Amino acid sequence: MKKRYIVIATFLLILVIVPPLSLLLGPTTLREYAIRELVYKVIADKVTKNATSDNEKVLRLFNYIHYHIYTPMRSRPSDVHQLHHLVRNAAWCDSQAGTLVALARKINLKGGWVALHGYEEVSHHSTSVLYIDGKYRMLDPYMGYVFMTNDNDIATLEDIRTSRNMLRSEQEKALQMLGPQRLNKELGMDRLDYYFKLYEPTYPWQIHILKWPGYQRKLAS
Repeated sequence: MKKRYIVIATFLLILVIVPPLSLLLGPTTLREYAIRELVYKVIADKVTKNATSDNEKVLRLFNYIHYHIYTPMRSRPSDVHQLHHLVRNAAWCDSQAGTLVALARKINLKGGWVALHGYEEVSHHSTSVLYIDGKYRMLDPYMGYVFMTNDNDIATLEDIRTSRNMLRSEQEKALQMLGPQRLNKELGMDRLDYYFKLYEPTYPWQIHILKWPGYQRKLAS
C-alpha cells in the first residue's frame, strides 16, 4: 500500500514539474510563447488587482496601455507581437488595440480590433473592442477615448454612432475645457467633430477578433 502511494505521489509530481520544464527547456518558439503569455498574465493581474467588475478591470487595462505606450510621430509601425510593444513603450493605433486585447485575454475577456473608415474608403484609425456583458464595447487606447452610457456601461460602436449626445467621457470634458487652444492643432483627430465622423455608416466597420491560432500558443497560454 505504501509503495502504491509513493508511485501515485511521484506521478503527480511529474505532472506538476514536467510541463513548466518543457516550456523552459523545450523548443525556442514554445519558450517565447510561454514568456510572452507569462508577462501578459503578470501585468493583467497586477493592473486589475482588487477590481470588482469587468468594467473596472478593462478600464484599468485601458489606462495602463494609454499611459505607458505612446507613438513617436517619426516612428515606423512595428507590428511584431504585443510584448514587443510593451517593452518598447511605442506602438501605433492598431498595435495598441491588439496589446489591450492580449492583456484582456488574461482576465478571460475576448476582443479584437476595428478599422474605422467612416466617410472614406481608406481606414483612418483602428480601435479595440472587448466582449463585456454580451456586447463588444469600444475602447480607444491610442486616442484615450472611452465613452460611458447612462447605465455606466462602456459604450459600443453602435452607441457612439447613434447616441453620441447621450454618452459621457472624461476625455471629452478635457477637450472641451481646452477648447480651440488644444495641445496639437495640426493632428485634427483630437477634435471630436472629426473623430466621430470615423463612426459614420458610409463605409461600415468590421470587427476582427484576435485569436492567435496555433497549438504552441494555446498550450503556452
